Amino acid sequence: MAFVLSISEGSELIYDEYETTEPMFDPDPMFSDQILIDLYGRNRGFDIRTNLTFRQENSYSQLTFILFAGLLTEALIVFCLVVMARARTRAVRYAKHVTAALRQESAKLAETNRYLSSTNDELEQFSYAVSHNLKTPIRGIGGLTEMIEEDLEDYFASVDANPGVRSNLARIHERIDRMSRLTSSIMEYSRIGNQGDTGDPLDIKEAIDSMRVDFDLAPEQLQLTDDVGTIHVDTTNLRRVLENIVGNAVKYHVGTAALRINVRALRVGDRARLVVSDNGPGIDPKFHDRIFDVFQTLRTGDTPKSRGIGLSIVKKVVEFDGGKVELVSSIGTGAAFGFDWPIRKQLQSHAQPSEAA
Repeated sequence: MAFVLSISEGSELIYDEYETTEPMFDPDPMFSDQILIDLYGRNRGFDIRTNLTFRQENSYSQLTFILFAGLLTEALIVFCLVVMARARTRAVRYAKHVTAALRQESAKLAETNRYLSSTNDELEQFSYAVSHNLKTPIRGIGGLTEMIEEDLEDYFASVDANPGVRSNLARIHERIDRMSRLTSSIMEYSRIGNQGDTGDPLDIKEAIDSMRVDFDLAPEQLQLTDDVGTIHVDTTNLRRVLENIVGNAVKYHVGTAALRINVRALRVGDRARLVVSDNGPGIDPKFHDRIFDVFQTLRTGDTPKSRGIGLSIVKKVVEFDGGKVELVSSIGTGAAFGFDWPIRKQLQSHAQPSEAA
């Protein structure tokens, strides 16, 4: 990779690729930029700098163009998120003002609520449209990279070929794949709440059996305690929630051989209480709220790269179906995610989604 990125919140560094001990560290980067962005009331600083790889390879104009195109695309994603965050903040501020002024007038208050609902729908549609439209330039960058690889085949076959060129092209492919997965996640997040009550009845045991196959886990690694049996409400989203939580446990466990995940499904009245616990590294309690925010990860050291959307999807889906996600965890004790889910359709109207962070 020809550039490094660090993200900070105030004086706290929450993500850092800028290490002076790295072989490719450039004390005087050719290009650098610092951006301060207000995301949901929190000031985030983005520090982007080039390294020696960029300096060594800047003679390849096409590669430089692709790298800058990738940076521009990522910047566009950040910009779009900022626009959505600010638009949502303005909408919420306006809603609070109108509600305070018209609290005694129920008819006008209902009209205001309809306006807020429409505004949220428009924001979600905007998020979906932006993510969908970004896929086209991302695919274009990928195609251009492949064309450059084909044009350089003779160069790669020569004895004078610089191995760093092929390595940089591979890194570009990796970045393209990451951006593609990120835009897909944004589209998935924006669709929650607009799909209705879809999906066939879900047999919890069959779902867990499928996850063992999907994540290549042995029966003792993913266990189930179940007295619910079959869920009949919004089962597509329920499967998505379980897959995200189990996937997180697999991703962040050091060495899958010792991994143990337990899924408990208990009947509590007309709802199911589901708890997914693991024996992983655990999560510091001070981060319990932050991990459910969009694009928040606790990645440090050699932990896997993450899009930071999985648990945001979990929170939004569970709240849409009238529940709340609870987390019990501390460092070194594993993590347990619990939430309620309706078992059968009720006569009353579908629960409305609560405001996601």
